[in-house]
Amino acid sequence: MQENRDYIMIQIEELGSVLGKILSELLGLKSEGNESRAYSFVQERLINEIELDIELLLNSSNDSVKNLIEKKLYKHPYLYGLLANIFMENAETVKNKKKQKDLYSKALILFTMQAEESETYSHELQTKLNKIQDLIDDKS
Repeated sequence: MQENRDYIMIQIEELGSVLGKILSELLGLKSEGNESRAYSFVQERLINEIELDIELLLNSSNDSVKNLIEKKLYKHPYLYGLLANIFMENAETVKNKKKQKDLYSKALILFTMQAEESETYSHELQTKLNKIQDLIDDKS
């Protein structure tokens, strides 16, 4: 039992590292003005690193997204938050309003999952949830 727990913790740490690096590189692309490359960069990295397809998620129901993400990210709130930030930052780089709204919607799902799995209340997380909801409402 302990070995299985240790293995899962190692997997969570590795996923956190991968997602953190993708987020960092995405922010680097944005700061360099390479926003046109950001979406394809994130899509490629998520597929190659954790076998997660943004297009599949964007075209899936909310329940399907939750189920897939729970399996991929071990129901871990920190990982949900990292992926949500990737989606939110990526949404700011796309020009297509529908795709932008879809990315914000999936980020909202992920941040909500993070809030539900977290053991403590986070004002910062609640602020992000409100901001994203406002952005989605503005795109409607």
